[in-house]
Parts: sequence; structure tokens; C-alpha cells
Amino acid sequence: MAADQPLKTTKCSQHPAEQAAWRCRECRRNLCPACAENDWRGNSVFVRCRICGQMADLLMVPKDQRPYWDVLPKLGQAIFFGWGLVQMLFLALFIMLMESLFPLVGNVVAGGVYAGYLFFVINQAADGRLELPDPPDFQTIVDNIIFPFLRLGLVSALLYAPAGIYIWREYGLRILIDQPAMVMSDPLLIVIIAASLLYYPGAVITAAIGCSILQILNPAYVLALIWRIPKHYLITVAVWLVLLFVHYALTFSIAEWFRGFYIPFVQAWAYEFIELIVPVFMGLILGRLIYQNAVKLGYLSEDDLFEPEFPEARPLEKELGPPADSDQADGEVDPVERRLVSQLWLALDSCDDAKALESFRGLIALGAIPELDVEREFILAQLLVDCGEFLEAARAYRRAAEKDPQGPHAPEAMFKAGRLLIEKTDKADTGQRILQHLIKQYPQHELAERAKLLLDEQE
Repeated sequence: MAADQPLKTTKCSQHPAEQAAWRCRECRRNLCPACAENDWRGNSVFVRCRICGQMADLLMVPKDQRPYWDVLPKLGQAIFFGWGLVQMLFLALFIMLMESLFPLVGNVVAGGVYAGYLFFVINQAADGRLELPDPPDFQTIVDNIIFPFLRLGLVSALLYAPAGIYIWREYGLRILIDQPAMVMSDPLLIVIIAASLLYYPGAVITAAIGCSILQILNPAYVLALIWRIPKHYLITVAVWLVLLFVHYALTFSIAEWFRGFYIPFVQAWAYEFIELIVPVFMGLILGRLIYQNAVKLGYLSEDDLFEPEFPEARPLEKELGPPADSDQADGEVDPVERRLVSQLWLALDSCDDAKALESFRGLIALGAIPELDVEREFILAQLLVDCGEFLEAARAYRRAAEKDPQGPHAPEAMFKAGRLLIEKTDKADTGQRILQHLIKQYPQHELAERAKLLLDEQE
């Protein structure tokens, strides 16, 4: 997709002046909202062509998957302009205050918040975003601070430990201090340092996207990741090395600039801000590297790389008039409920968060439970979390687990439901039972260990 060029839109076959949002499976016409209508099959909603009466599919277009070197200006703007700059300044301020006011504990907390934010940036960029995401609330200490801190610490150890162990065994600390040039010219040490630098970005990627500790430590896993995208990965390593040089040059320059005068608060704040620029920028690059190679890395499926061409489009509502008599037959769906479910499905598919929440709340007011598949339950649950409706979010995650208990997403759905109930509602007992069920049903799953830790915290 060419940069910053307007997309060519598909026009309706019946109304050439209108943009189409669907294509009929039978007559192959492109359909605008006036040519399509909602319909039902069992408890599922779909769109029907009003011309031939057959089912219609959303028109999908590829997402913008340009490599990061084609969008570097946008990545830079994400840090230095608008909300991204405000985030960076506040993060630098928080780190500076924590390290200054609470030297020991503050350094750990600041390191955890920094690692959590960096991984969050990588994950959001891996989903295709070109701007800094809204930061997590960091209310879940284990998931948002402790685990990221440990993961980043482990990855950093992989960078420094091999060379450090070699120097300690072959030379010792005294020789390193007395004859650093001789030690650093050791050919084998140079090879070890080069291998560590080559390995490090891949290890950061595995840590950021939630791989297990064993996978992070397993060179075969990281090397397999590198092997899938060798050209793009080597370019990224080269970019990272250049950014490292820029990072140290900026740090040295700011220190020299402030040497002539001393402004306690401003100096420390500016220093922390400079320290953040290159790591966060590199986080955006690593995330974009994942996104541009999402299918090769198994991070996204082919379907995930497409989006609706006309997401705002809404088909006509099919006339669902009231039943012939005032009493509904057994199993007959109320027309208002049917309309709300239809709106909910379409809003979730087109990423219309406000409409999805409005439709969902309408269903709850009717005492109805929305019929959604696992994927849409996850989307709905996240929307509910974002707007603070934690109990309903937990229920959505639980429905997702119950719909496909043997599916790959069931453990995640159960863990999120249990954690929400424990940490965000007054139904901790129910949340604990869900986590205990998770541990029993999926004892080998990574989330089973996290569920045990969460349960231990409640004792």
C-alpha cells in the first residue's frame, strides 16, 4: 500500500455514487448499505443481499503492512509529538521520582514500569499501530510490573552474561581493569559479544510477545525465529546498533551540556527522558518488525491482516414485526433483542466500540445474554474492561471459555475471568474457583503457574 495515498473505494453495483461494504455470494454484486439488510439463521446474524436474497460477505482490504523503514518518520512523530511526547515526559518524571525518593524499592518499581511499558509498546506495534499506545494502568502488579521486570532482566543477562563469564574465567577482574585493551582484543571475546548482540533483539521479541521463560532461554527457539526472517532481522540488528551509538552519544552530550550549570529537577528529568528515547523507538521498530512478518512468525493469521473496507457501514434492519399474537411462542426471539444482537455483531466486526457497548447494554437491560463466538467474546470483554465494567467483562471471558473448553483460548479466557473477579470485583471466591478449575484442567499450561501465584497472593 503506498504511503499516505487515498484508498480507492469499491462502488455499489446498483448505486455507483455510493461506497460498497459487502459482496453478494450469489450474484456477486457489490452492495452499499441500501442494498443489504440484516437477517438471522438460528442465533447468528448475517447480512443478506436485498437484490437476490442470498448471503453477502464484508469487503476486506489488506492492512497497511509497510516495513518499519518506510514509516520511520511516523514512528518518530509518535515519540516527539502530541500524546506520545506527553507519555514519554510523564514516564521519565515517574522514573526520576521513584529512583530519587525511594532508592532501593523505587529502582525496582521504576524498572518494572519501564519494562512493562516497553513490552506494551512492542505488542501494540506488533498489531499494526504506528503511534504510542495508551499506557496500561499498572494496577496488576504481577502482570504489569514484576513479570516484565524479570523478563527484561533475564533478556539483559543473556546480552551481558556470556562475555562477563568468559572474562571472569579467562582473565579475572584485575586484568580487565589493568589491561582492558588486551582483554577486549581477544578474538573469542569479540565473537561472543557479536553473537550476544545478534541474539538480543530476538530474545526481546520472545519476551515481549509472552513466550515462556524456557523459550526465551532456548537458543534454538530464538534462532528459529531469526531464521524465518533473516534479511529483515539483520537489518534490524544494524539499526539497533546505530541507535545504541546514538543513545550513548545523546547521554554523553546531555551530561556535558549540564556540566556548566546545575538545575536539580530539570537536569534529572531531562536525563531520564533522553534515556527513554532510543529504547522506546526501538520498541516501536521491533513491534513493527513482528507486524510486517506476522504470518511468518506465527503471530497473526492471514485473516488478521485484513480489515473491513467500509467499517462504518450499517445494513438496513430487516423488518421483524411483532408476532401474530401477544404471547411469544416458546423459543421465539424478541424482535428488539434480535435487532440488538445484530447491531452488536456488526459493531464488533467493524470496531465501532461505542455502538457495541450501546447494543450490549441494551441486551443486558432486557435480561438477554448475547450469542457470540469466542473471538467476539474476547473483543467484547476487552471493551468492557476498558470502560470499567469488570464483572460483565469477566462473564464474557467465562462464556468464551465455556463455548470451546478444549480450544486454544480457553485457558486465557479462564485466567482473565478469574483475575478480574478477584482483583476488580467483590466476587473473589468465584474467581478463585475459576482459577482452581484452570489449574486442574490445564496443569501444563503456562497460565496455570500464574494462576497458582495469584491464588497464593489471596492467602
